[in-house]
Amino acid sequence: MRLKGKKIGFALTGSHCTLEKVFPELEKLLEEGAEVYPIISSSVDQTNSRFGEATEWKTLLVKKKQGKRLLRAFWQPSLWGQR
Repeated sequence: MRLKGKKIGFALTGSHCTLEKVFPELEKLLEEGAEVYPIISSSVDQTNSRFGEATEWKTLLVKKKQGKRLLRAFWQPSLWGQR
C-alpha cells in the first residue's frame, strides 16, 4: 500500500492500439492503494476503432474505478495562445 492516500490522474489518449496495454498498469496503481482519477481525451471518448469502441473503454474504466466519475479532457487552441 505504498500509494495509499495518493491521488493520481490516469490519462488515456488517442493511441488506441495501446489502450488495452495500460489497464494492467491501472490495476497496479489501485492495488497499491492509490486513488485514481481516469481522464480520457476526446478521441478516446468519441472514436470507435478496430481496437475497440469508445463505449467499451469508458465502461471498462468506470468499472475498474467502481463507479467513479470519468473526467474528459479537452483542448482549445485559444486557451494556449494559438489560432
